[in-house]
Amino acid sequence: MNSFSRRLQDFMSKKNLKQADLVRATGVSRQAVNAWFKQDKRPDQDKLILIARLLEISVDELLGREDKPEVSTSESKQEVDYWKNKYIQLLEEKNQLLEEKNKLLQKQSEEQAKKIEHQKV
Repeated sequence: MNSFSRRLQDFMSKKNLKQADLVRATGVSRQAVNAWFKQDKRPDQDKLILIARLLEISVDELLGREDKPEVSTSESKQEVDYWKNKYIQLLEEKNQLLEEKNKLLQKQSEEQAKKIEHQKV
């Protein structure tokens, strides 16, 4: 079994797909699909694209040219911490603005109350 066949089988296994699914997705015969698995044959470029879409991977991944980049745990934690701190900062700014708004509304309310009291006199 060649490396393409092995990768194809691995990706299909992860998606719980069968050779019949490849036949339907690509429009080729069972014999052609079987050749991709048992012989040293690869699909044409247009079929590779269809297979990659079915497997939700890139053609490069299918051909073994690249792996999906893995984000390290420390990078992920740093990014989460950054966005958490940014969120906290925005909440604090929001609370500050709400306090200022409440002070202004209180002041307006007091001024209106004084005007009303002044008009009664």
